[in-house]
Amino acid sequence: MRFKLSVRARLTVWSCGVFFLGFVLLAISAYAGLRSTVVKVVDDELTSRLVGLDNFLGEHLVRLPVTKLQREISSHAALKPAYLVLQDPQGEFLYCGASVTYLCTDASMTSTPMFSRMSDLRILSVVHVFGGAPYRIRLASDLSFERTILRDFSFWLLLIAPLAGLSAALGGYVLSGRALEPVRGIIREVHAIGEHSLDHRLHVPSTGDDIQLLTETLNGMLARVDRAFRQVRELTANASHELRTPISIIRTSAEIALLNARPTIESQRQALLQICAEAEKNTRLLDHMLMLARTDSGAQALQFSRVSLAKSVRQAIAACQHLAEAKQIVLRLGNDGDTSLWADASHLHRLWLLLLDNAVKYTAPGGEVRVQTYIGPNGLAKCEIVDNGIGIEADDLKHIFDRFYRAENARLACDVGSGLGLEIAQWITGVHDATLTVESVPGAGSTFRVAFAVRRETPRSESRKDDEGCEVDAGSEASLARVTR
Repeated sequence: MRFKLSVRARLTVWSCGVFFLGFVLLAISAYAGLRSTVVKVVDDELTSRLVGLDNFLGEHLVRLPVTKLQREISSHAALKPAYLVLQDPQGEFLYCGASVTYLCTDASMTSTPMFSRMSDLRILSVVHVFGGAPYRIRLASDLSFERTILRDFSFWLLLIAPLAGLSAALGGYVLSGRALEPVRGIIREVHAIGEHSLDHRLHVPSTGDDIQLLTETLNGMLARVDRAFRQVRELTANASHELRTPISIIRTSAEIALLNARPTIESQRQALLQICAEAEKNTRLLDHMLMLARTDSGAQALQFSRVSLAKSVRQAIAACQHLAEAKQIVLRLGNDGDTSLWADASHLHRLWLLLLDNAVKYTAPGGEVRVQTYIGPNGLAKCEIVDNGIGIEADDLKHIFDRFYRAENARLACDVGSGLGLEIAQWITGVHDATLTVESVPGAGSTFRVAFAVRRETPRSESRKDDEGCEVDAGSEASLARVTR
């Protein structure tokens, strides 16, 4: 198994590596700077000696014989005669210092002042004119002290390097530990959060750094997870509640029919009708729950094609006509313009059925439901479903699209309903890039308005199969990606 270092160990290694690289660069720079400084000091000293020698030679060279000139030079300690070479215009050496005798073998002259290095000497070679004749001068300076300084400096660098590296390792380990302490605190807090404490939130430090951003991000994730768990729990509780009553009625009706000592055809028929009605409620509820489960998982199949808005609405009205006639409700269709939508025909049909069923359900007998399709001035295809039913209270409007939510006046007006229809309707409008809005006046009715953006058909549509083997049109891929519930 591949060995992996911890984050703290990796931070320590990286800090040591960066420190070592910086230390090496600093040492090289310091060494080069020190060497350059020493050489500059030597060059300045040679230049200063040359000035003194020029003054001396200008005063004594012409008037003193060679022997006496040599004695004068030897006795002039400031000129450092041991490191001096003086050559006359004919190439004869007037003076050759004891420490630089090997320089007295080269009789060539140069007119350009030049610094050079030979062995442990720094040499300044110049040609100066005295009495109208050129004389070659070589001044040397011993560099043994430079070597000593640089050797001592290198020794101390090598001595300090391991100590500095150890200090960097310890400092990096301690600092990385302190830097990661907030992360360890977050880990401890997250470990303490379980399925029964999802409402707990992490402490957010007011540091303005990545730790604060990480904590806020985790809190946001916990909020989403908590919301999802609450939805699952509410779904389970609400589904159990909605299914319990119809199942209890089915069981009670069957038991009464079986316990009837003298059953008649009519009593048996009534029992069967009751059982069928409750089974139909359960079937409708399960159908809605199955669709919501598929939309939650993103596996709901969609097949987009060109659909006529007016035709789709007419088909839904025809399907709901018997419901309206049973309550003596008039269904009216107004068509102020038609357009073709890029939509899933079956889901669009389901949308109209859900909205029409709600309108008929909560409209008193003898009422009216009007359906109007038209093209708005902004190019949006719209459909309005207007009823004169019980309406919706203002406090309930913001909750009517919540799962299993039913307003109090809706429960009193009709005991049939699960509170899932409007959520499904909102999902259908969402995957069609449409908007579903509602306006309502309690006691006067409601208006549900669906506005579609006119979409163009893609040149070629392709289908794929989802996990259940259902074909999904390629044009719906973008819509499917937007399904988040």
